[in-house]
Amino acid sequence: MEEQEQLDEDEGEVDAIEEEIFDYQENVLPYAKKEYAEKKKAFEELWKLKDRGEYEVRNHIENEIIQKYKMRTQAHHGGDKYTGVDIGILMGNAGPIVGEIEAYLLEIKHPLKAAKDGETIIFCDHIKRLLNILDGMFSILRMTHGEFRDAHLTIYESSAKEAVLFWKKLGLSYTPSFHYLHKEALRLLRLHGGIGELLEDHLEQSHQKMDRIHQRLTRLGFGEKRAMAISRLAEMDSHPIIKDVREKVMTARKRNFTQTSKGEKELARKRMKDEFRAKNLECELETVKDETIVTGHEAAKRTV
Repeated sequence: MEEQEQLDEDEGEVDAIEEEIFDYQENVLPYAKKEYAEKKKAFEELWKLKDRGEYEVRNHIENEIIQKYKMRTQAHHGGDKYTGVDIGILMGNAGPIVGEIEAYLLEIKHPLKAAKDGETIIFCDHIKRLLNILDGMFSILRMTHGEFRDAHLTIYESSAKEAVLFWKKLGLSYTPSFHYLHKEALRLLRLHGGIGELLEDHLEQSHQKMDRIHQRLTRLGFGEKRAMAISRLAEMDSHPIIKDVREKVMTARKRNFTQTSKGEKELARKRMKDEFRAKNLECELETVKDETIVTGHEAAKRTV
């Protein structure tokens, strides 16, 4: 009897649960689905407006503010990036450019605008100060050996520390390029003085050479012994006899392409192009169509 009563009680609970589920499916779920679909659609529309608004903001900044200072994105940089010349203009005019952008951003009213006015002002101020610091650092890096002084090294070192602080405040990634400005450029300034007349490949070669020297001299520490060893290695590197032997070795190790090798074919193809351009240039000069042409490549793009 007790088992039967327990079974009846359980069946009653199951029936009650089934009735609740049925009532939910019939009376609650359809309205919940409808309400969810409406809210989802409204959110998607609002998000589309936000995306459209962001595009409008970006286009306005690029077309109405940045281009006013003769800055243009370049096709060979993907069409959405600026060259070093444009960035130089930005750094040199950071105050007025970022000031106009800040004023424009403060005027924008949008329901999904994430940044408050105070945050926008602080963010733009950090950008202006960072660009001004970087402008000064690049000015020092462009100095030649004769222009550079110890005071410039002190200014660069303090500027690099300030730049790192603002870089972190803005949440920017510590990229290899910024690492070069922060650490490596400072080391090269100490080593060479002004480096404005040195090319990028020369600096990279010098960097690799010094790394190899320091690896060879790790057991000497960083005192006078290491300095004397580096001086001796530099003297040996510039010795005329050693330089002559090095040139002979490099000449002997130079790869000579055979007539059927891929390298020889590429060289032959390059020679044919040069000859073709030279002939086009001669023909163009004979007709005296354009006296400003100085290369066969330019002449080849024109028709006689």
